[in-house]
Order: sequence, then structure tokens, then C-alpha cells
Amino acid sequence: MSTCMRGCCLPQFLLGSLLLLTAFGATVPAYASDIPRTDSSSFATGVVIGKGMDDMLLQSGDIGSTDVLGVDLRWQTDWQSTFDFAAVDAVYLNGQWARWEGEHKGEPDSLDVLAVTVNWRWQDARWFADAGVGLAHLSDSRHEEVHLSGTEQFALDFAAGYAFGNSAELSLRYRHYSNGYTESPNPGLDVVVLLLSLKI
Repeated sequence: MSTCMRGCCLPQFLLGSLLLLTAFGATVPAYASDIPRTDSSSFATGVVIGKGMDDMLLQSGDIGSTDVLGVDLRWQTDWQSTFDFAAVDAVYLNGQWARWEGEHKGEPDSLDVLAVTVNWRWQDARWFADAGVGLAHLSDSRHEEVHLSGTEQFALDFAAGYAFGNSAELSLRYRHYSNGYTESPNPGLDVVVLLLSLKI
């Protein structure tokens, strides 16, 4: 359960994540040759930590007391040529599971999120950007003060990150879950997370 005041932790989390990403990007290249290479691997797994958001973006409502902890599993596909029109550098399938822990009316409030997305990647040297869309299943249709239309939702995944050699990546990601206006209401859920992933 979060010990931060509502609304104060997200800016601190974002600032800390950006500083960490910048510091890693500045210091790791000197040691990149020491990182084990796993070019033949198409799979990666990672650890996710993050925070719930308020209504500053797509979400209607506030889940600012929520802490996010989870894991991702990624499989790089050979679908890149299918999306030549978008000039993507890679296409991958990403599975995500996360446990959200927050509070509602003074009581603990948890949610499990399971999602699969197709992600497109644009990369310039070691820096990259991702955009993904897919489907999600939630363990409940309500979290904190946000009431969704159901437990089956669409998932969006946007990221900026840095690759350390060919083995490790660190990315700051915005993840949104909603029904895409196929039903009403459609308040959505927003989280921002930091993902550290390693090829396996």
C-alpha cells in the first residue's frame, strides 16, 4: 500500500525514472562490450515497477495511490516487412502481468492485469521508441475510484528506452487500458512504469 500523499508520487517517480534512464544511457556504452551477447535469442523477460496516474491523460479518475509491480515477456517476430509502410525496425509480441496495489476509501484495493500486445519499435542506435496495441483481462471492473464497463479491455503501450548492448534494455512506458469507446462508460486506466528487460 502506498505511503505517499495522493498525487505527489507520480511526478517524483517520473523524474527519478528519467534521471535513471539518462544516467544509464550516459554511462553504459563504455561497458557495453562486457555485456554478454545473445543475438540469437528472440525472447526477453523483464521486471516492471510503476505508479497509477490521475486524469492528466486518457483516464477519467484518479488511481494515484496505486503501486504497480509485474513481469513482461517479449517475443520478437519476423513481421517487420508487413509494416514497411511505417518504417519500423522491429515488431514483437509482448505479454504483461502486473499486480496493482492501491487504496479506496481507506481500504486496500488490488487489481491483477494480464495483457498481450503487438508492439512496433523504431530505433536509432541504442535509443528506441515503442508503440503497441492489444487486449487485456482485469481481475475486477473497478479499481480505486475508476469504474470500467467490464473486465475485458483494450491495451495501449507507449515507451521510450535505451538498449545496453544486445542483452538489456531500460524503458519508461505509459500503459492505458480501456474499452476503446465500444461501451459506456469508458473511463480507462492509466499507469506509468519502468521496465528493465533481459534477453533469454
